[in-house]
Amino acid sequence: SESTLAKQYKEAVKLAAAKCHMSCLHTPMVRTGLWRLEVLSIWPTERHHADGTDTANGDSDAPIAMVKDAMQHAGIIDDDMRIVGETTHAVYRKGERRTVAILRPVASETHDASVAAVLAVLG
Repeated sequence: SESTLAKQYKEAVKLAAAKCHMSCLHTPMVRTGLWRLEVLSIWPTERHHADGTDTANGDSDAPIAMVKDAMQHAGIIDDDMRIVGETTHAVYRKGERRTVAILRPVASETHDASVAAVLAVLG
């Protein structure tokens, strides 16, 4: 079952999509093609590592599934299976928690070439 936070997030994305639909010239309602999802996670705290590096205190890939589900729930995309790749980033900004998501189209040929390149590594 879904957490209360996940349900609230899905409803917030749905509300934002509805507002955009009412006021934007272009509404991102995806019904065709393949897509890549870019997600930037902004975390309110940071982690200090023993080697002297600092990172956001949160996994860059943590919001992926929730963002995909929320986009489908909001009608931004008809089926989140159209999202065939993701790029994630995590950054620290003191006291700020935010997730920014962008959908970018992917040509079938580009996707096929990327998959072939990964499979070529396996030999």
